Amino acid sequence: MCKNILTLIVFFLFSLTMGQTSAVFELRKLNKRYDSILIAYQQRAKDSLSGHSKKDRLKIMALYEQKVNKQRRQQNLAYLDKIKLEEDTSSGTPAKRDIKCKSMGNFGPPNFKRNSKYKATESPQVSAVPHFLGEVKSVVTFIVDEEGTVKNVRANGENEDFNREIELMFYTMEKKWTPVCVGGFAQANRFILPITQTAE
Repeated sequence: MCKNILTLIVFFLFSLTMGQTSAVFELRKLNKRYDSILIAYQQRAKDSLSGHSKKDRLKIMALYEQKVNKQRRQQNLAYLDKIKLEEDTSSGTPAKRDIKCKSMGNFGPPNFKRNSKYKATESPQVSAVPHFLGEVKSVVTFIVDEEGTVKNVRANGENEDFNREIELMFYTMEKKWTPVCVGGFAQANRFILPITQTAE
């Protein structure tokens, strides 16, 4: 009994010091799973749709992938809500970690491009989704902790779909940021970043 209680206490304390919530890791696993499903579909479709013209084959594949990606987005948004809830309801302040760094090191983000082997099938008969027309703007606030982990990402702008896409982009990045380095030690900081996207 005492051993079980001790295990729960250790797990609770460990969870307070983690940079990101468990839902963030679940979100990343979800996207990898969907990528695998779509890659497998593309490989099968090359044979099963071989009797169709290239134009029709691409259309069929693009429409199916669009349907699957719509399901992916719905689940992504559900995880995004879960992440925010976990961050908002987490109790206690994570202990400050003394992580050494190079004083001359520059703060900066990793590559924003998501590393995925899945490439969506393109068809001139099927429009991309989601598609933001014209200019859309958002201001994103976030924290980069001492380990370079991003958390508490919140995007605000007129287009809610664009805001959610930005938040998902930040949370699905697996590579860490380079944190601010002061006096040889990394420091957690909150940042504000305006983002503008223009599409025709």
